[in-house]
Amino acid sequence: MLSSAFLGMDSVETRKAQLENYVMQTLISNGLDELFFWESEAQAKVEFIIKQGESETPVELRTSTVGKGKSIASYLASNANNNTKTDNKYYRLGFENFYSTTVMKNVPYYAAFCMR
Repeated sequence: MLSSAFLGMDSVETRKAQLENYVMQTLISNGLDELFFWESEAQAKVEFIIKQGESETPVELRTSTVGKGKSIASYLASNANNNTKTDNKYYRLGFENFYSTTVMKNVPYYAAFCMR
């Protein structure tokens, strides 16, 4: 239904809206129903914050392969001073294949169901 609402409108914003909706529905169906959005005053945005117990894990959605994750870095820096438990790890969903670093797990969109 969401695709038909955007019929004829092919832009980055519409694709991002569809991807956000798909990821949200997938995470909720996996039992991750405490999802939040974060935005800083300087317009840094993190699409999803997964809250499990006392810990929070940010999830970044990518529509391109360029970018340095400044929004995630801003989120992690802002929560370093709070009492929020963030272990400086985050998920990034995009069009690239699976890979991970010490702080980030890249998951392709088609495998969003793997996130738990």
